[in-house]
Amino acid sequence: MTSSRDRGAPAALGLTLASTVFVASYAAQRLWSALRGEPDWTEIIVSAHTPYYWRCAIALLQAGLVGIVAALGTSSELAATALRFAPVWVPAVVIPMALAMAAVP
Repeated sequence: MTSSRDRGAPAALGLTLASTVFVASYAAQRLWSALRGEPDWTEIIVSAHTPYYWRCAIALLQAGLVGIVAALGTSSELAATALRFAPVWVPAVVIPMALAMAAVP
């Protein structure tokens, strides 16, 4: 039996996963572009924001899909358990990506 506090756990897990996936997806796309040799944004003034908008759009799409699947396909008990460990796994995903992006010009 689920408590009233755990009823919103799947939605909270969906939002947590969506935000984590957005960060990871954007960072992975940016790092991949840098490895492929995309010019630095300061070198191309006219189209400086186009790659940024595409990366954000793709990351938002991926985050939305993951969030919806997690919110609709997760039981309250499993979501509550996953959220208990969110202070560990969210930084474990986000911090390495942020540090890697800080190293890319």
